[in-house]
Amino acid sequence: MASVADRRRRRRQRTVSLARSALARAPDGPAAGTPTAQAASSNRAAGAGSHVAHEDGVTRLRAKGRLTARQVWAARTYGAIERTAALPDGASIRSFLEIRPRGGASSGLPPDALAGPAWVAECRWRLADAHQALNWHQQMIGVLGLVCGRGLHPREISPIQREAEAAETVLIVGLDQLVRHWREVGFQGVGAWT
Repeated sequence: MASVADRRRRRRQRTVSLARSALARAPDGPAAGTPTAQAASSNRAAGAGSHVAHEDGVTRLRAKGRLTARQVWAARTYGAIERTAALPDGASIRSFLEIRPRGGASSGLPPDALAGPAWVAECRWRLADAHQALNWHQQMIGVLGLVCGRGLHPREISPIQREAEAAETVLIVGLDQLVRHWREVGFQGVGAWT
């Protein structure tokens, strides 16, 4: 019989592997076979239009009352920083549309973010600082990247309810840690708490 620590380790490894496979499978849209993708394909087949709006995971969790305003602020800030930090070296942001999650709200970056590589370098530093605040916890970083950075809902990460709920719990804990850390260092982030 496996010990509790072994079962937790296997569950954590499975969550990390699911997060990695979701990233590889769906860099720009919902994963095939997820309820969101199925609804979009059925609406297109029915002639409802070629574009179906998709609420990002943070918006849906906030609407359900599972995230506080501060957690939403931290999620939007982390997502904007992660998407900006992923830009190639020497890149400049030409439009705020380049750093928005699919179907999500505006990133809320300040106007000087359009300045160029200096902002990208600062976002890379802020992302490393955020990862340090999370103690480089791979599961938290993976879930934050998928939900805040890619706009996925925890149900899109894993169709298994228990794993989706675990991902949501990890997300909430990670966002609380980021709020606490950014408050301690005096980082104003992007936008205000709404």
